[in-house]
Amino acid sequence: MKARFTKLDQILKRYEHLWKPPAFSSIDSRLDDYPELQAWLRSLSSDDIDTLQLSDQDLLASAANYFPVASELLSLISVPASETSKATKEVELPAFWDTGIPGRKAAQIKSFIKSQSPPTTPLIEWCCGKLHLGRLISELYKQKVTGLEIDTQLVNQANILSRTRKLSNQTVALECDVLNDDLSQLLEANHHLIALHACGGLHVHMLKQGVESHSNRMTFSPCCYHRFNSSENYQALSLVGRTTLLSLSNEDLRLATRQCNTASAAETRKRKQLQAWRLGFDTLQKDIRHTDQYLPCPSLSIRILQEGFERFCKKCAQLKDIDLPQTIDFLHYQSLGQTKYQEYEKLELVRMLFRRALETWLVLDRCLFLEENGYHCQISTFCESSVSPRNFLIKAHLKNKT
Repeated sequence: MKARFTKLDQILKRYEHLWKPPAFSSIDSRLDDYPELQAWLRSLSSDDIDTLQLSDQDLLASAANYFPVASELLSLISVPASETSKATKEVELPAFWDTGIPGRKAAQIKSFIKSQSPPTTPLIEWCCGKLHLGRLISELYKQKVTGLEIDTQLVNQANILSRTRKLSNQTVALECDVLNDDLSQLLEANHHLIALHACGGLHVHMLKQGVESHSNRMTFSPCCYHRFNSSENYQALSLVGRTTLLSLSNEDLRLATRQCNTASAAETRKRKQLQAWRLGFDTLQKDIRHTDQYLPCPSLSIRILQEGFERFCKKCAQLKDIDLPQTIDFLHYQSLGQTKYQEYEKLELVRMLFRRALETWLVLDRCLFLEENGYHCQISTFCESSVSPRNFLIKAHLKNKT
């Protein structure tokens, strides 16, 4: 595990000029030293790009002939799928357990449960939301589950659902700020801590709290590594991670979750249109301000698409305190934005070559931290990326316990 982390660390550092700068900030210059990769990218159609964006493995395999390190990355990001135990495989899910749960979320919960053996100790679900995961585990295995959630409304809904399923004696959601509340009286050594898609600093705090309380097991799927962190720059958890020369901002960490192959075709089309408009406005502001400097656009709702490109530009200019001339050929800049977006897509594909590598680096940092504190860790994937691209699963248990 340490050797894999070190190798990923070296590659990410060596090629950070390709994946760190946002694709919006530079359209063409960074590929000048990679003519074969550049030629391959130019040969790709828009449909080719859409297909390659859906799979890190397919992207790396396709790029390997033109960018040899892609083969090495493909090997370094490979982890096995979780094995389903016989006891879990044969369990029958209770009727109507997924009532009111969106289909993809229900599939993630089912896959998460199927990926591990039946629990034998009480569980704590970190950032539990409506406690859908914990409630199903409790109903299946008759284990006590306590959910921790900061949102009062979600806590109330979780407890109503537990009463509806006649589980209120063994499942309860507690209103709790896991980052700031004192949890020392709540966490015990026999607890099994679980989290399905707890964001960055939230699941990191779970690991630290679990280590401090000597929790016998932790099973979690990390998500949104850039959120809820205590610093603007990533603070490595493991000792080996702290020796890295790789400096990562929270903005850099966003790359780890850039893949979104669960979006609908309509959502993808709107996202592309908005990005093309942003590039069109960027070209406009450069002409007005007589600069080549990229100006990050403010985050605007996808609903702005209904108002047209001209209104979009005026809104961005207002938010950036830019005075627009009275006569602007908005159709011209809209067309330029679309052309630049086609270039941007290809440069973004280069960044995506390193997406899963960065996420694997982050996952390994968490596992190495746990191993340094007496845990045995396993890394696997608990579902297909079409169910959730955030499909890493980390299982950890204290080495003197099974």
